Amino acid sequence: MARTHSASVTLATLVAALACGEAAGPSPSAPRIDYVDGAIEPLLVTGASIVIEGFGFGDGQAPGSVRFPRLGSGTTPAAVAAWSDRAIRLSVPDSAASGTLTVTSDGGRTLTTTVHVLPRVTFDPIALTWQARTAFPRAPVGVALTTGTEPVGSALTIRLYAAGGAEPLGGDSVMVPDSAVFFARAVSGGVIGSWSRPRDLPAPRAFAAAAFGNRYNSRFDGRALYVIGGADSSGRARATVFQSLATSDTTMGGFVAIEPLPAPRAGAIAVVRRGRIYVMGGADSLGRPQSNVFVGRIGVSMGTSTAGTPSRPSPSRARMAVVWC
Repeated sequence: MARTHSASVTLATLVAALACGEAAGPSPSAPRIDYVDGAIEPLLVTGASIVIEGFGFGDGQAPGSVRFPRLGSGTTPAAVAAWSDRAIRLSVPDSAASGTLTVTSDGGRTLTTTVHVLPRVTFDPIALTWQARTAFPRAPVGVALTTGTEPVGSALTIRLYAAGGAEPLGGDSVMVPDSAVFFARAVSGGVIGSWSRPRDLPAPRAFAAAAFGNRYNSRFDGRALYVIGGADSSGRARATVFQSLATSDTTMGGFVAIEPLPAPRAGAIAVVRRGRIYVMGGADSLGRPQSNVFVGRIGVSMGTSTAGTPSRPSPSRARMAVVWC
């Protein structure tokens, strides 16, 4: 079969750009699917454009294919936009369902992985109504809030994490940053369960950003909460990034400092997309608004064995990407 070298180069360039300068490394020894949309076992939405990463797909699509489980029964093909030996870009079919995704390489080899497919929901502001739920334990401002989402059968488990913040001291002229971290479950109908305080940050932070990584949105086969930047007790923005590894869906480990941001930020926002955390905006240590966007990949640290070769990744050593960019 003729090799479509130009298509391979184009898609390889796309993946390299998404990797934020991260080296692709040597080819694996056996064909496989590594990640779908930057995650081990991704949560996907119908109609979305995604990328499958791995090895051994073949340099040309025909007669290769990608098929999703279909609502009801059977399978449904995906519309492929680009195909190379190590990456495939495609759209999730509207009729796709959760289950086993199958990639058939140009040589007829079958590769599979598990995906979770959610229906595309259109937001209707007319239907939005506000309802009072379980009150937060305190009355701070500048709290870092994020969610951890995991599929359980046909439903989703959603956990809320709130970190830091500041409360007024002697009125509202002085705000004192706090180190408390709270956790609650969100259940059907938007009801919020009781708040608990499993851990505190190593240092007070107000107006920090927060993000959560797991196997469903990243390359990390575990659960990790990240509290990023924020203002310290002196009111100055910091570049620190604190990470807590969760040993279960309700138990958090102690926070440790990992790779800091390239520059101090307070009041930024953070989102996770395709296994990476994007930190946007905020103010620097002098209070000046910033337009930078920093990107860090959620990954697992690689140790080194006594023989000098990389050791097997361990969820207990998960960390942010080697560099923010």
